[in-house]
Amino acid sequence: MLGFLHITRPILVFIRRPDENWRLKNIGKGCAFQVVFKQEDGQGQSLSHIIYPIADGEEVPLGKLKHGETLNACYKDSSGLRRYKTVCRSWVNKVSLIWWRFPSTRGTPDETRLDKQTPKTP
Repeated sequence: MLGFLHITRPILVFIRRPDENWRLKNIGKGCAFQVVFKQEDGQGQSLSHIIYPIADGEEVPLGKLKHGETLNACYKDSSGLRRYKTVCRSWVNKVSLIWWRFPSTRGTPDETRLDKQTPKTP
């Protein structure tokens, strides 16, 4: 069982080809759970959404974004014990473990509202 936990690691990356719409793709092994997607601009404006679990190899269309300077995705593996964060700036994805508190999802709309976005300030 311990070996299974070590080889199952979801890795979410932001991709944008061949069109101009962003997508979130799981290129790792194992499903990503409790995915929180956040888009930010450089002036403190941000929008967050909860994304349903993403299976390995699956892509989730994010549509056209209002704030595209920084894209974030926080997520957990199947055990819920390992938490990860992907940050995309200038088309460069950086994946890291989260050692601090996982972002709150209270009042965060789900992915069905990605096209009906309204700016939210921190």
